Amino acid sequence: MAKTRTTRRERRLETEKQMANGTFNPAMLTKPVAATSGAKTTFNVASPTQTTDLTTEYFYVYTEVRNILIVAVAMLVVLFGLSQFI
Repeated sequence: MAKTRTTRRERRLETEKQMANGTFNPAMLTKPVAATSGAKTTFNVASPTQTTDLTTEYFYVYTEVRNILIVAVAMLVVLFGLSQFI
């Protein structure tokens, strides 16, 4: 039979019980850190060999910004027109 997972509430209640009993060890909550020997750490970073054309990737942004600007201008025209009649 498979072991069931404990919920966050169950884990929290267990921690609270341990804290009340004085058996809680906060070091158990952290992951152990490997000791370093002082050697220099190097990272292999792959250089990008292929660049992407952002105009083809995000073509929809131009149309969305244009539509937002059209709506904004229309709202300003309506507000200006209403202000003349009020």
